[in-house]
Amino acid sequence: MMPLPNKWYYAAGIIPRRRRGQVKFLLIKTAKLDKTGREVGIPLVQLPGGMEELEDNGNPIKTLDRELGQETGLRIRKGHEGEAREVLKETVEGHDRRFHLLWATHCYGRLHTSPVRGNSSVIYPVGWQEYGFVEE
Repeated sequence: MMPLPNKWYYAAGIIPRRRRGQVKFLLIKTAKLDKTGREVGIPLVQLPGGMEELEDNGNPIKTLDRELGQETGLRIRKGHEGEAREVLKETVEGHDRRFHLLWATHCYGRLHTSPVRGNSSVIYPVGWQEYGFVEE
């Protein structure tokens, strides 16, 4: 049996893609579910990612690859794991949150087109969105 880590981490992907001179980022929307399976609260638009699991063996890139596959349908191409550079690390409520920059060209697969339901949340595909500021 593997020893449990004394500090769990969260790994997320900042995944841009450039098309026709525009840079867009891969986003998902998550909604929490109550015990009956109904959505509660306000859905959040966020970067794909999730918590470490035992099979990740303390490897944030492995966590990111697994979470990308589950949440978006994309995976990291073999041999491109080193391209996922950690660009931000912060500790929130005792958990390390690690954000990795990885260009879409280093991924493969098809984006989910329908929601993915889990035990405590549902993930809706958002896809590629521009990041910008609203001018008043």
